[in-house]
Amino acid sequence: MVQEVFLRAVVHAGEFRGEASPLTWLYRISTNLCLNRLRDRKQHLPIELFESALPERSQTPEARAVSRQAAVALLGDLDARTQAMIVYRYLDGMTQDEIAELTGWSRKTLGKKLRRFEEAAEKWRAAS
Repeated sequence: MVQEVFLRAVVHAGEFRGEASPLTWLYRISTNLCLNRLRDRKQHLPIELFESALPERSQTPEARAVSRQAAVALLGDLDARTQAMIVYRYLDGMTQDEIAELTGWSRKTLGKKLRRFEEAAEKWRAAS
């Protein structure tokens, strides 16, 4: 996938408008490519990617199983763009400004979506 991202960047270098940083442009290419590849395979993003999004992740095997169940419950109905936002925030550690630039959402919209996800994760954790 890395090679494909850079190949696309080279091939489409003339389309780079300079409205964002080159790093942001590469993130966008890689995100689109990876999500398209997953969609083509009719698979969802691996649950392991989202375990860290759940509050107070535990190290015991039992707690990890619960975290996986929570991730499936929380992410199952989310669109690919929202899933990508969660990956950017919780796996890549990106700031809200960086995510907003990549997704095209306003900071306000992004904040609302993150809060909804965190509230849903907290409710699920409290209920289990």
